[in-house]
Amino acid sequence: MADEPKYLYDVAISFLSGDEPLALNLHEQLSENLSVFTYSERQKELAGTDGLESFRQAFFSQSRLVVVLYRNRWGKTRWTAVEELAIKERMFEGGWRSLLFVMLDQQSTYPVWLPETHVRLDYTKFANDLVGAIRLRVLDLGGELKEETALVKSERMEAAKQAQAVRTQKLMYEAGPAIQTEWEKLIRLLDENISEIKAHVALRSGSHSEHDGGWSHVIRTQLASLLLKRPYDPRTSEPKIVVEGYIGRLRLPEDPMPYVQLADSGPQIKSTSTYNFDYDAKFGWCWRSQEGLLSTDSLVETVLKQILNLHEKVDAGKVVRRVIGSGPTRSEWS
Repeated sequence: MADEPKYLYDVAISFLSGDEPLALNLHEQLSENLSVFTYSERQKELAGTDGLESFRQAFFSQSRLVVVLYRNRWGKTRWTAVEELAIKERMFEGGWRSLLFVMLDQQSTYPVWLPETHVRLDYTKFANDLVGAIRLRVLDLGGELKEETALVKSERMEAAKQAQAVRTQKLMYEAGPAIQTEWEKLIRLLDENISEIKAHVALRSGSHSEHDGGWSHVIRTQLASLLLKRPYDPRTSEPKIVVEGYIGRLRLPEDPMPYVQLADSGPQIKSTSTYNFDYDAKFGWCWRSQEGLLSTDSLVETVLKQILNLHEKVDAGKVVRRVIGSGPTRSEWS
């Protein structure tokens, strides 16, 4: 019987740059008892080698299990294209059991080369089970969970303590200027992406002047709107962005103030999401939500998908107005 293949890694994780916080979080949890390859954690190992080939081999033959954290742009960027090619070669040679495909959002569509019968994991439903699912798959493929020694555990605990201390210092003394930089980057990237999307869906956007001590930015279609609010009150609130979804069209800066209208004819709020500004020692400045950490690039994608999804639901009649009574009313956002 042929010898079992020797692997440098138990797990290799492929991901888009915007999902690096999730990948690094998985790396940290899995590394307690598995050997894990993520590019940002293995750069020193690749230094001095043919980086592209070494990178490819990690996904083609050197890892027992390949985990793909998938969104629609995966496979279309420089590095994920290399990873996709290596993974496809491996799969077409019979390695389908060694692939765990994780769909990160419900708007993306699976690549055409992935068989419908292949096991897929929906992260939006099973986020808390992902680490356990990866460990079980490694065991199923003949791997072993290595016992963490007391020394390794103590080193990991010390590293976590130091990382928390750095995070506390960063948030206390540097968050103010940093969130301004990331807010400006967010608005710039939103406008850049909207300029491409509006060829297919009529999107418009604009920033309102400071009000109530904060900043705001509107993105809208003909049927739906998002209001991105960045409140500022250093005495009572931590740095954050609140994203509100509306049926109807919120006012842009260049729009005239509206006439008096009926209470149920203006924009109606339908959803609220909060993204707290945060710092991660491995990733840098980022945004924390219930789903985990997001880079500013990834938050851009999340926001744009949210407005498109809301527009689609309003258009299909899946999201409808509440009847809230009659009488004249007026709002600066109407």
